[in-house]
Amino acid sequence: MTNQKTKWIGIAILISVIQSIFKFYTYSLTHSASIYTDAIESIANVLASSFALYAIYLSQLPKDQNHPYGHGKVEYFSSGLEGVMILISGIYVFYETIVGFIQEKKPENLIFGIGFTFISTMINLGYGIFLKNKGKELNSFAMIADGNHLLSDAVTSSSIVIGLILIHFTGFEKIDLVLSIFLSIYLIWNGYHLLRKSIGGLMDETNPKLYADIVNKLNENRKSSWIDIHNLRIIQYGSNYHVDCHLTLPYYLNLEKSHDEVIQFENIIKSHLSIDSEIFTHTDPCLPKCCKSCNLENCESRSEDFKDMIAWTPEKLQKNKKHFE
Repeated sequence: MTNQKTKWIGIAILISVIQSIFKFYTYSLTHSASIYTDAIESIANVLASSFALYAIYLSQLPKDQNHPYGHGKVEYFSSGLEGVMILISGIYVFYETIVGFIQEKKPENLIFGIGFTFISTMINLGYGIFLKNKGKELNSFAMIADGNHLLSDAVTSSSIVIGLILIHFTGFEKIDLVLSIFLSIYLIWNGYHLLRKSIGGLMDETNPKLYADIVNKLNENRKSSWIDIHNLRIIQYGSNYHVDCHLTLPYYLNLEKSHDEVIQFENIIKSHLSIDSEIFTHTDPCLPKCCKSCNLENCESRSEDFKDMIAWTPEKLQKNKKHFE
C-alpha cells in the first residue's frame, strides 16, 4: 500500500513541477494576471505534494512506544499545510491583482496562453480525479487532499481559458484582472475549507457519513443478545481507525460466550473499516431494568415484560449513557 501511495504522489509532484515551469513561461509571454494566479498556485501544488509524500512515508511507520496509535495523523497535518499554502497563495494573488489594476497591465499572446492553459486543465482534471479516487481506495487523507488541490487547479485553469477567450473576441482586457480577483477569492475559500477539514481530523472530529453507515450496518445485523450500545466513538488515524464502545450483554453469559458475541459485533464494524483498524469493546452486564428493552427469548432471569427495543441512532450511540436507565 505504501508503495502505491508514494508512486501516485510522486507522479503528482512530477506533473506539478513540469506545469509550474511552463505556467511561468506562459506568463512571461502573455503577462496575464490570471495565468500568473495559476502559476503561483502551481508552486503550492509542488510544495504540498512534496510534503504529502513525506507525510505518507511517516504515516506508514509502525506503532512504537511514543506513538501507540501509529503515525497516521500526520496526513491531516500535511493536508492542513496544503490548505495554508493555498490560502496564502490566494491572498498574495489578490494583492498582486489589485496592483495590476493600478498599473493597468495588459495580456498578450492570448492564443498561446489559451492553448497551454487548456492542456494544463485537462491534465489536472484527469489526474486530480484519479488521485482522489485512489486516495479513497487506499484510505489516504493526504492523497484525497492532493487530488482535491489538483481539481481546484483545474477549475481555476478552465476559468482562465474562458476569460482569455472572451478577451480575445471582445478586446476587453480588464476581464483578465477581474477573473484573477475571483480566482484568488476561490483559492482563499478552498484553502480555508481544506484547513478546516484538517483541523477537524486532528481534533478527532466525527465523520458523520461513516458513523451513520456503521450504525445502519449494526441495525441490519442486530442480535437480541445485544441489548444496548453506548459511547460509540470512531477516530481516524491516517488510513486506519480506532473504535471503542460499550456493549450491554446478558449478565449470565460466561466469558467465552461473551467473547464470541463481541467478536461477531466487532466483525460487523470491521467490514466498513480498513484491515488494520482497532476496535475495543467494553461489555456491560444487563440489569433488571433492561428487561423492558430486551426481546431475548427464553430468558429465565426476566423480571419485566418486553415493551420496545432501544432505537440505535448515531445521536443515541454517541452518548456516554446507558439508554435503558
